[in-house]
Amino acid sequence: LLREADTPSQNALKPPLYRLARSILERYELLKLKQTLLYAYDASPFYHQLFNKNHVKPRDINSFVDLTKLPMTNPADLQENPRSFFCVPEKNFIKVFTTSGTTSAPKKAYLTRRDINTIINSSVAGMRLIYHITPHDIVRLTFEEGYGTEIWGNRYCYEHIFGKIGALTLVTGRLKIEDELKMLLEYKPTVFMDVSSRINYLTSELKKLHDLDTLGITRILLGAEPTPNSMRKKIEKAWNTDVFMGYGT
Repeated sequence: LLREADTPSQNALKPPLYRLARSILERYELLKLKQTLLYAYDASPFYHQLFNKNHVKPRDINSFVDLTKLPMTNPADLQENPRSFFCVPEKNFIKVFTTSGTTSAPKKAYLTRRDINTIINSSVAGMRLIYHITPHDIVRLTFEEGYGTEIWGNRYCYEHIFGKIGALTLVTGRLKIEDELKMLLEYKPTVFMDVSSRINYLTSELKKLHDLDTLGITRILLGAEPTPNSMRKKIEKAWNTDVFMGYGT
C-alpha cells in the first residue's frame, strides 16, 4: 500500500493470523531453489550446457552464499534460441508471452497449461488477500494485447485471474480519453489497473474532463514500471484512493 501513513484507508490490511519463522522460510526457499536447479540442469539443454561450461553442478549449491557460483543468463541467449531453454516437449505449450521489444528483439516465454494455472491460482490468492478483490468488484484493465503475441501476458492472465474471483472485468486496451471516461461513468469500476505511466497519463487527461474523486475507484493497482513518489502522490490525490504497487505477473 502506497498511501501516506496518516491518511485513512478503507482497504487497510488486517494483521496476519500467524507468521513463519525466518529460519523455516529460508530452509524452504533453499529446498525449492535446489529442486529448480536440478530440474533445469536435467531437462533444459541450455542450462545443462551452461552449467557444464562453468564447471558447476546443482549439488554445489548448498546455501544462499553459493548463488555466486551460478552463471548468469544473458538476454541475448533467450532472444537467439528460446527453444534451447525448453524443459518439456514443445507440444505441451499453450501460450507464448513476449517482452515489448523496445530496446531489442522481443524475448519469448513459452508456458504450459500447468504454468498458466500456477500463475492464475497464486495470483487469485494474492488479489483476495492483499487487494481485497471480491466478486462485488468491477475491474478496469487497459493493458495492451500486443501484435500477434501477448506482450508480457498481463492482459491474458489478469483477465482470467479476476474472472476466477468472479469480478466483472472490463478489458479493451487503450481507448481515447473521451471513450475511457464514458466507460468509467457507465460501468462504475471499483478497481483500475495498468502500468504506472498509463495511469499517470489517464489521471492528467481525465481530470481535465471530470472530477476523478466522484468516479468511485477504491483501488488503483500499478505494476511493471518504477513509480516515483511524486507520481504516486499525484495519482492518490486526484482519485482520492489507495494506490498499490505490484511486481508484475
